[in-house]
Amino acid sequence: MDSDNITLLLHTEVRWLSRGKVLARVFKLRKEILPHLSEQKHQFGKNFPDHEWLSELGYLASVFNLLCTLNTSLQGNGSDIFSQVGKIGAFKAKDCWENQVSSNDYSAFQFLNEFLKKESQIEDTEGIKIKAVEHLILLRENFCRYFLK
Repeated sequence: MDSDNITLLLHTEVRWLSRGKVLARVFKLRKEILPHLSEQKHQFGKNFPDHEWLSELGYLASVFNLLCTLNTSLQGNGSDIFSQVGKIGAFKAKDCWENQVSSNDYSAFQFLNEFLKKESQIEDTEGIKIKAVEHLILLRENFCRYFLK
């Protein structure tokens, strides 16, 4: 089908990071997955034509991608406690994301932003905006609970 990707990653419970990669791959291959799900009459086949559902998937794929990037940057030989504290502090300070999303600026969320600009037929993004802001507030609160100071 002239896709850049020829395989779909399978999620494993061993590593939570794989969930982000699976979400991103499913989002990228959504046009290729839809005919297969429709042919198999799978219950998830009804979700892929739904632009609101796809915007939520794009948002989640973007958030997991950001978390995976943060996690990867905290690992490795060249990492010390000072750089890690700085990176975690910078991530905790991302409450500007809530303000951006509230003003319909999705540029921080790669997959969602591309979807809304290129393919979405959603005129009113109020639904995804409300869900994203609520999720970002909860994400920040949980992040602050796990990483005090």
